[in-house]
Amino acid sequence: MNRSIKQNSAFFGKKIGDVIQGNFTNNRYIIAKEVLGWDKWSLSRIRVISAGGQPKLHIDRLINTQFKSEIFNYIDNVEEEYSKSQEHANTLYQSGMISAKEYDKRLGGSI
Repeated sequence: MNRSIKQNSAFFGKKIGDVIQGNFTNNRYIIAKEVLGWDKWSLSRIRVISAGGQPKLHIDRLINTQFKSEIFNYIDNVEEEYSKSQEHANTLYQSGMISAKEYDKRLGGSI
C-alpha cells in the first residue's frame, strides 16, 4: 500500500520547527516553537557522543527567545566562531583541504 505523507499526516503529527545542520561544526540544531511561556522559540543542539563504543544522542538546550531571528543570529555566531578556531584549522589541514602554508596563516604562527 503506497500512501502519501499528506494522507498519513494525522499519524505523523504536526510540524513544530526545523532542523538545521551547521556548515562548520556539523551540529544539528533543532528550532522548535514552544506552546507555553513567554518565549516562543527554543534552540537545542543534537550531538552524537561515543561512550564505551556505543553512540549516544546528547541534546543540549541552548536558548529560548521570543524571536526566531535571534536563534539564527546565535547559530551564525557559533558557526563563525568555530570556523576561526584552531580545532577547525586542524581538521582542514589533516584532511588535506588546506596546505601547510594556509594552516600556518590561519594560526598566525609557524607549524
